[in-house]
Amino acid sequence: MKKVIVTYIAHQLRHHNRTLRDVIGFLKKRSQLKVLERQHLSRKHFDGADLVVTVGGDGTFLRTSHFVKDEPVLGINSDISSKEGYFTRADHGNYRQCLTRALDGKYRVNKLLRLQVLINSRPVPDLALNEVYIGYTCRYHTLNFELMVRKRKERQRATGIFVGTPAGSTAWIRSAGGKIMPLGSKRFQFLVREPYRGRIHKPTLLKGILNNDEQVKVTCLSEHGVLMIDSLTEERSFKRNDTITVKAAKNPLKLVSFD
Repeated sequence: MKKVIVTYIAHQLRHHNRTLRDVIGFLKKRSQLKVLERQHLSRKHFDGADLVVTVGGDGTFLRTSHFVKDEPVLGINSDISSKEGYFTRADHGNYRQCLTRALDGKYRVNKLLRLQVLINSRPVPDLALNEVYIGYTCRYHTLNFELMVRKRKERQRATGIFVGTPAGSTAWIRSAGGKIMPLGSKRFQFLVREPYRGRIHKPTLLKGILNNDEQVKVTCLSEHGVLMIDSLTEERSFKRNDTITVKAAKNPLKLVSFD
């Protein structure tokens, strides 16, 4: 029997709990099953898994994506009336058919680009499926930084910098003025949020689409800064003269799809 990991979020919504209960009941008879609440995940939980199934919405999918490496992931929207479900390919109406096909290996894999973050050349464990946000510790203050892209360097002040994936291009970075990209694209984008313009700062390096082998470097010139990955991880702090590098990760996310 195949080893399947189900991840979920715990709450009291009736439709969600019904979907979770039914998915677990279906898989118990057909797989070696482990069920995990999303707040208690670790990388070791997924070792040897043949399939990872998320039950919930995009937050559960994103949280789970931080712990998988090469395992295929199927998202099940537990309540289509309240959850956006951008990453989900099944719901309560068709989960039986989708899970059966997934267990039989009758699916297509969409490889979604993820981003690797390094602080002073030391990698951060979590890979970003949506975006990396870099900013000042206090949200209503600006970060003073040097931005380097394609050998161009520019000193700037802004409320933040986004580096986003194609999968995340319809999320936070879009609201800030980013470009929507095809889901399967191997490129990624950067966007400076609310740049300050004045007598000294006249920024021009504000947004762009980068190739898979390129990177974004941000050197902090303020006392303190923070970065967030997919708006889900704990804030990671950095300080003056620290350099954050963002580049395409070696391991894309393997999204189970049937179209």
